[in-house]
Amino acid sequence: SSGINAEWPLRPGISNGDEIAIDVSNTDCDKKEKKKKKKDEEKPEMVPFGQYYRYATKLDGFFIAVAIFFAAIKGFAWPSIMIIFGLMIDDLVDTDGDAKIGEKMPLFAYIYIGMGFLNIVAGYLSTTLMLLSAERQSNKIRNEYFRAIMRQEIGWFDDTSSGELTTRLTSDINKLKDGMSDKVAMAVQWMVAFLSGFIIAFCYEWRLSLVIMSTSPLLAISGFLFSKIMAEFTEKRKKYRLRLCVDTTA
Repeated sequence: SSGINAEWPLRPGISNGDEIAIDVSNTDCDKKEKKKKKKDEEKPEMVPFGQYYRYATKLDGFFIAVAIFFAAIKGFAWPSIMIIFGLMIDDLVDTDGDAKIGEKMPLFAYIYIGMGFLNIVAGYLSTTLMLLSAERQSNKIRNEYFRAIMRQEIGWFDDTSSGELTTRLTSDINKLKDGMSDKVAMAVQWMVAFLSGFIIAFCYEWRLSLVIMSTSPLLAISGFLFSKIMAEFTEKRKKYRLRLCVDTTA
């Protein structure tokens, strides 16, 4: 008992056996908790965007190319509608000559119907093909990840909980699928709409376009601040959920 008292000073009212049991259990629990927290707080390695499609086949590449093409068409259709709308307004207010007011309205109506049909088809094909390609790739990634798990040594399963494996197979791969599916088509669509809108605006009236562009830095700054705040809140929510899981399993 003297050796035990020298290593672990006892508190009054607690026997040697109780004190040792409490200290050992707390030490093991603290080690496991610290190890789990350190593992959860490790930042994942950033992967280039092109590596998302490393499991894409030639058929998936064809789907992606067609989807991007139709997404660009849909993006260009939005600012081009403004040109048609301007021509229609000019036809309504143009009273010069013997032409009747609104004489070309049936033509503009047919053009609007055609543009609407083009938007529907382009939007459907761009979204569907990207989702189909992402679903095929996510299934292949899930199968490859499961094969990699089966090749691990038995000691690896002692350090990895079963809940973490199911989370990797479901939520993480679903996030990866969301990042390379219809969101890519939407990004291409709005980028093409942005660029084509500026080109059309400068071709028709460059002075008014310069005046409107003066508000672009404010919009860009506000968008950057909003995205940064949302990212911080998302990170805080993730840390809170991890801490809650650690407290629950401790």
